[in-house]
Amino acid sequence: MVLWSGLTGCLVAVTTLLLLDWMIPGTVSISPALPGEITVVVDGAVATPAIVQLAAGSRLQAAIDAAGGFTADADTTNLNLAARIGDGEQITIPIRVARATPAERGADTSPLDPAGALININTAAISELDQLPGVGPAIAQRIIDYREINGPFESVEELDEIEGISAVMVEELRPLVTIGG
Repeated sequence: MVLWSGLTGCLVAVTTLLLLDWMIPGTVSISPALPGEITVVVDGAVATPAIVQLAAGSRLQAAIDAAGGFTADADTTNLNLAARIGDGEQITIPIRVARATPAERGADTSPLDPAGALININTAAISELDQLPGVGPAIAQRIIDYREINGPFESVEELDEIEGISAVMVEELRPLVTIGG
């Protein structure tokens, strides 16, 4: 009985210390699995999409180099290659999408030419998705969040599962998007 009481007392003391440590900000530190090393996912318009390990404090350019560099259709317009990257990041390099000029579209004022390049909803960045009709930055972010949580889209119909996208909107987007090949 004394042994049981002693064990219970130790358990209460350890639990109290852990709770106090949790409740006081700045007292808990989590170190990386391997000091000085980070792991990131690099996908999209790179030669060899992969999970790569780099030195802590590495920059975006190092991650792209580790994934074989850019493909010919990479859109590097909004990339800061000098930006430091952190452990666990997913880096998706967008694919350049050809756009028709207003003169080429004629009287049609839609932002995309349905006969032109399709936007791959499995690799597109916010800036690309934002150009789709009815898709603003918020819905574009929801599309990216959905694919990060659920994996790549298996069909365009899956867009209907995203808040703010209706079945009617999916039909409007169908000729403008792809899930890749």
